Amino acid sequence: MAALAAACVPAPMAAQALAPSAQVSQQQQPQPASTAPGESAGRPAHQIKVWTNEDLLETRTPTDRYIFAKEEKAAADQAAEFQSIASCFAPDHREPTPEETQQDISETTKAIADAEDGVAQARRQVAEDPENLRTRDQSELNRRTAELNRLLEHLHALQTRLQESSPQAPGPPPSPAPSSPAPPSS
Repeated sequence: MAALAAACVPAPMAAQALAPSAQVSQQQQPQPASTAPGESAGRPAHQIKVWTNEDLLETRTPTDRYIFAKEEKAAADQAAEFQSIASCFAPDHREPTPEETQQDISETTKAIADAEDGVAQARRQVAEDPENLRTRDQSELNRRTAELNRLLEHLHALQTRLQESSPQAPGPPPSPAPSSPAPPSS
């Protein structure tokens, strides 16, 4: 019967079934004394790897680096956008120097000359184009005239700031403002 049982049971289980006395003798043998943590019992203790930031950076793939660079750029763009919006509400309190104001005046004067050329061109376009394009041409003329007026106001503000920042003997203003063109009558 034992042979029949051994044939039906897999080999490890059959060995356990046939040798119950061997199991008892193994249970009665004393276990080797356990060693305290850190003591070596013939084998090295398990070493724990402590990862540093440098180790972690070395494990990044090129895709990881690309994603992190993209996220950093997006964060920098968002911070710059926030700073530009915040500067509208809390402008820096540094007054521009008279030299910087004079430079702004010369740049604005050049922009005014360009805007005057654009207004003249738009007026010619309104006069030359057929009736069906006049609405479009008139809106372009109005846009260019508004831009010219904005530049003239900016120039006037710059001139006023320059006069206030640098007291000088009474005389002519630093640079005369060009006259504003009158809008065409339709």
